[in-house]
Amino acid sequence: EDGGSPPRSSTAILQVTVTDVNDNRPVFKESDVEVSVPENAPVGTSVSQLHATDADLGSNAQIHFYFSNQISSLAKRLFAIDNTTGLITIREPLDREESPVHKLTVLASDGSSTPSRATVTVNVTDINDNVPSIDTRYIINPVNGTVLLSEKAPLNTK
Repeated sequence: EDGGSPPRSSTAILQVTVTDVNDNRPVFKESDVEVSVPENAPVGTSVSQLHATDADLGSNAQIHFYFSNQISSLAKRLFAIDNTTGLITIREPLDREESPVHKLTVLASDGSSTPSRATVTVNVTDINDNVPSIDTRYIINPVNGTVLLSEKAPLNTK
């Protein structure tokens, strides 16, 4: 409005667009997950589906999942994670006798400085896949795989 006589005024509409800044980090729905998987589960079997959300918008809310460098080389060899969906699958056959428990530290990042962390504990359950072994310990030395006993040996001779 001007100070003239008569006063004149004018109006304008100002449109302000607020753009998103990547100021929120991803948040896991569950930060500690424990699952059991039989040791005979086939390669490609789903182990766990992780879920994370990000309060930012657009590309600032795109979450990338990956294993921490702190997990064992065996776990990295046995398990895979889809970097966009957070689905953990079996990459190589499991063997409970080799390792019955695997701790997988998973990170979720949206490109900001600090990723979020979740731990997936995979318990490998036993399947009856090993035949029993017989340990033969002879008191008398065998000859060509045969132990010779006299028929005159007393009862309870070992």
